[in-house]
Amino acid sequence: MVKVTDAAGAKGRSFDDLLPCFRRSETIESGDPALRGRTGPLRPRQASSANPVGGGLEAARQSGVPDDERHRRRP
Repeated sequence: MVKVTDAAGAKGRSFDDLLPCFRRSETIESGDPALRGRTGPLRPRQASSANPVGGGLEAARQSGVPDDERHRRRP
């Protein structure tokens, strides 16, 4: 079976092809070691905000984007 990436002309760019690169790039203690790296320079972590959209809206407000009632949480 031909990989979709190969058929599209992106040989060597499938998940399986790139997984070793991703693993080498990160250090993360959790997750399956077959999928997650342990010695790379990047240290991904879980998002600390329970609502990342709220953080984005706050950043927009701080950048001067006008506040809009439609952006607010409804009770």
